[in-house]
Amino acid sequence: MSKQYYQAAKSFLGHLQGTSKALQTIESYQGDLRSFELFMKESFSGKTDWLKKIDDQLFKNYSDYLEHKKVKSNTQRRKLLTLQKFLRYLAARKKVSQSLAKKFPAPLKVEKTPLVVDLAALLEQIKALPVESHLDSRNRLLMWVLAETGCQVSEVTHIRFQDIVQNQISISGKAERTLTISTELMLAVFDHQQFSQGNEYLFRGFSRLGALPEPLSDRGVELLVKHYAGMFKCPKLTPRLFRRSIVMQWFQQGVSEAEIQKRLGLKSAYAFKVYAPLFAKSAQG
Repeated sequence: MSKQYYQAAKSFLGHLQGTSKALQTIESYQGDLRSFELFMKESFSGKTDWLKKIDDQLFKNYSDYLEHKKVKSNTQRRKLLTLQKFLRYLAARKKVSQSLAKKFPAPLKVEKTPLVVDLAALLEQIKALPVESHLDSRNRLLMWVLAETGCQVSEVTHIRFQDIVQNQISISGKAERTLTISTELMLAVFDHQQFSQGNEYLFRGFSRLGALPEPLSDRGVELLVKHYAGMFKCPKLTPRLFRRSIVMQWFQQGVSEAEIQKRLGLKSAYAFKVYAPLFAKSAQG
């Protein structure tokens, strides 16, 4: 592949970082671009002006290539959507035709039952974490809030102490809402506040030089969850897994789908569709 491709890919990934995409999401995009790079290397020998090679037939060939490699249907779909998004980014910068990225449709998504964990058992492990410092307190509380609320990473990082009143957390952002939390979690928030030193954010950021006035970053949340995943012996634990697991818990407690959708801050039933397999599996026993 040409130097031009590497520069374009690097610029695209930098753009994604600038839009506050999650670390896991950016890594996924990066892997998808490497997959396309490998396909291009196998398809064309020597240095190639790759932009001139992209046409309708190339999209079809890439799809066939992924099929031949026995890439799962939903993974194929994601890789093709990544390529389309990459080309749209380049089209906005006059590098390729505006219509090029829209010509080849990605395969339909195959819905499957999402992974969930036993949230009650996980919560017991979280509560048992030792608290000997500000960081210990922050990290335990972060896991606890994710487990009880199912908040998204971008939401949980901006929670302030003033947003928590009488066993309720006010969530700001695109989907403003109020969520009820347990008295035990409320008391843990009060205990944590003694470490805050007047900082407004529930989850304060830290650097090697010490405490920061800004909240913990989205990437920081993801890395912390990944760290505790090993401690909890739950290697697939992610913020999203917390979210899906609380959905399952609410459903099993008899909470209506409409109420669960409201608690998640989802505006449409379509966005809630991913949880349907969970409910079906639970109903089957």
